[in-house]
Order: sequence, then C-alpha cells, then structure tokens
Amino acid sequence: MPPSAFSSRSSRSSSRHSSATSGRSSSRFAIPSARAVVRALGAAAFAVGVLFAPSVAHAVTLDISPAYTGNPPSLPRIGPNGDILQKRPLTLNPEGVSLQDCLDDQSIRFPLALADFEANASLQAWASTGADCTQQANRNSSTQLCWQVPNGKGFPLTLNPNIDIPVRSIMSGAFDPRTPNATASICGTVDLTTFSVQFLYFTPGQIATPAVSKNFTIQVDTIGPPAPTGLSHLPGNTRIRVSWDTIGEGGLVSLTGVNVYCDPSVATTTPPTTDATTLVCDGGDAEADAEDADADLDAGCVEVPVEAGGGTTNECSSPNLVPADGGTVLPDNEFNNKFRCGSLTGNTGSSVIADSVAGHPLVNGTTYAVAIAATDQFNNVGPLSNVVCETPEETTDFWQTYKKDGGSAGGGYCSVDGVGLPMGSVSVLAVMGALALSTLRRRRERDQGSRRDSVSGDERNDR
Repeated sequence: MPPSAFSSRSSRSSSRHSSATSGRSSSRFAIPSARAVVRALGAAAFAVGVLFAPSVAHAVTLDISPAYTGNPPSLPRIGPNGDILQKRPLTLNPEGVSLQDCLDDQSIRFPLALADFEANASLQAWASTGADCTQQANRNSSTQLCWQVPNGKGFPLTLNPNIDIPVRSIMSGAFDPRTPNATASICGTVDLTTFSVQFLYFTPGQIATPAVSKNFTIQVDTIGPPAPTGLSHLPGNTRIRVSWDTIGEGGLVSLTGVNVYCDPSVATTTPPTTDATTLVCDGGDAEADAEDADADLDAGCVEVPVEAGGGTTNECSSPNLVPADGGTVLPDNEFNNKFRCGSLTGNTGSSVIADSVAGHPLVNGTTYAVAIAATDQFNNVGPLSNVVCETPEETTDFWQTYKKDGGSAGGGYCSVDGVGLPMGSVSVLAVMGALALSTLRRRRERDQGSRRDSVSGDERNDR
C-alpha cells in the first residue's frame, strides 16, 4: 500500500476519534435546557416570596386570659383606689355582687386575651339581663335591652387588656337600659339577678355586627331575706335572750343565719311650754279676764307663768333602729360594728343570747332597743324586725333567795354546784333527797314494827 494511502486512512481514523472524544467531553458541560431554566427560576421566586412577602392575615380572637380558669372564673375584685380586694369565703358566693360590694363601689377586673386585632378596630363592653348584645337592635333602638359599660366608653387595644368595670355600672340598666343609673342609689334595689357582660370587637368601620365577642355571667343580689317574725325576749345578767317564731322562707337564696342588734332605747322627752299664764291674787287665784285685767292687777293680782305639757315618757324607741322618716334599715358593715350584739349561724335555731355591743358587755339596768335580721348566701343582711325593749338585770335562783331570806342549810359537800345548774341548786336537791330518804326509812321501820307486833300477838294466842 502506498504510504500516502496509509497516511490518509490514519488521518481519517484520527479525525473520527478526535470528533467522538470531543462530543463526549462537550456533553458533560452542556448548557441546561429552557425547561430546566424555567423550573429553577420558579423555585427561586417562591423562596423569595416566602421570605419577604407580608404575613397572611389571621382571624381575630378574643377570650379570657389563660391564667384564669373555673366556671365561673375567679375574677379579681378592685377597690375604688385600684387595690385588689380580698373576696368573701367560698360559702358566701364570692363571685357574686352583694349589697356591701355595691356600697363599697367595687369593680370587677376582666383579664382578656386579644390576638390579631387591627389598628383601627374598636373593643366595647355591654351588659344585659339576658339579651344578646351582638344584635344591633338590642344596643341602639327605642326598645334596646343592652347598655354600654362603662357608659359610652371603649377600651384601648392591646394583646392582654385588663378591663375594670364597676359593679354599679353592670347593675345600672336593670330597670331601664336606655337610662342606666350607676350611682349608689342602685345599691339595695336589685334582688337576685343574673347579668351578662359582653365584650364586642368591631373591625375598622364596622358598627353593626361585631367580628367576635366574649361573654361573662355575673350574679347580683343586694337585698337580704325577710325579717324573722314572732320576736320575744327575756332578761338575764348583762344579757338578753332573744327568740323568734320563724326565719321565713328566705326568698331567692338560702339563709345563713340571724343577727341581733341592740341600742340603748331613747326615752321621748317633750320640753315644757310656758306660754300659758294664770293670775294669783290676794286671797286666792283669779282667772284672767281680758276686759278686767288691769283691775285685777290693781287689786293685787300677779300674773304667774304656768308650765303646760312636757315631761318624759319611757317609750321603746331608737333612732338608729327605727329611722324618723319611717324608712327601712339595711345593715351594712358599719352598722354591724356599731349595733350587733349577737348572732346565730345556720337556719335551724330559734334563739340567740345577746351579751355585748360594740365590744362592751350589756349593762344591767340599761334598757336596750332590740331588733333582729336574717342573712343570706351573699352575706346580705335583710331588713330589721320590729323593735322590742328589754333591760338586763341580775338574776337569783332558789338557793340564793333561800339564803337571802335567812336559810342556814348548805355548805360542805352538798353545796357543790352541778354543771349547768345555778349556784346552790345541787345543795337544795341533796337536802330534799335526804329528807325524802329519811321519811321513807321511818315509814319502813314503822311498817316492820307493826308486823312484829302482829306476829307476837298471834304467838300468845297460840299458847
């Protein structure tokens, strides 16, 4: 084969090899296809959107703070100065509103949790005695059944708002929702009633329907139970025993006891008048005659003023227990501290021993005006009963009277007092018992002697 031919074949073979090698090498570093490029760009755009796009809006939520649980939850009580108050014991309905709570102008704190709210939204509170305040007609109409608490006031928006609402404001629309009365005069007028406090969240520009709401139930009772009837009394040594027939049915809540109130009775005194006069003349009295007055005076008569009327009567009265205007006394804490002289816990008893008032024992010889009142589960004290008067006095038993009248028995073992018996009572019983035993012994001996005499007579007859 000619060298040129060999060279040409070798060149073609080398060229094919070089071309194949070059193709394989170029396929490793090939530019991606258009589809792959689009797919990659889409994934990158999604990642950027997730990182930098604004967060997706969530629905607003409104609830009580998770720290407060229970049914009903134990909500803090706040005083007029903002202090957290200690509530009543569990047996006296501490979550309810009583007369004293109202008089003290307490507030209830509602700890809320508000999430995902909008900046220009509004949060309001409304109260009712059962109506749904989310309905606009119940909030704003001629027949509205809800009233805003506090009146016409909204609340700032925060994540955890603590909202204090006065109990008087909650009660204020009990009688007329269109004209709420949140003054102290509402206290003592609301009997057992369940109120609903409803928090309403409105989105910006919305006033008709709230986006979300939260309801709380509050029980209110500012009127105590009826007064016990059939009041009677009995004096003792620095004490008065007070009894009654019945406490009554207790109205809407269970009764928890009876309080006794004592006040020194005030005798009614009328000052004498000196408007009337009479003439005292020589030789006796002469009646004044308008026509002959000068003649009587010239005849030696003298005008003397005469006291007409006046004096003191021992009427059973007390301006503290029986107001002069005829109103009703509803005892509060201050009244209890001044005039309560005894108490009974429970609703089954029928008498109380009154022995001290305002920390001081009752005084023998002092007449006290006495009245009683029942209490309920809200710690309310009902109206006072009719007033009676009694005077504590030192008392003596039979033995003391016996000794005072000159009796000389007693002393030693037989004079030891028994538990629960007056001084000397056991001595008297012992003496009486000894006399009875002596009588029985003499009677038994006499009967035995008669039987012996009878037997002796029979024996003589037999002989």
